Amino acid sequence: MAENVYCQTCKRDLSGEEGVIVFDSDIFCSPECLIQNLKNYEDLEEMTVDEYLKKFG
Repeated sequence: MAENVYCQTCKRDLSGEEGVIVFDSDIFCSPECLIQNLKNYEDLEEMTVDEYLKKFG
């Protein structure tokens, strides 16, 4: 019996030969859904290269 597999972010039903991204045992249908999910983590920051160099360089 086949299990239903869903994207962690958009909840789309995935099946068969569809490519998926697996991150920490969660399944995502696209890089965009993975990034959207990661934005919920407090330790994820979006910044420019200049901002990065000022902060960490």
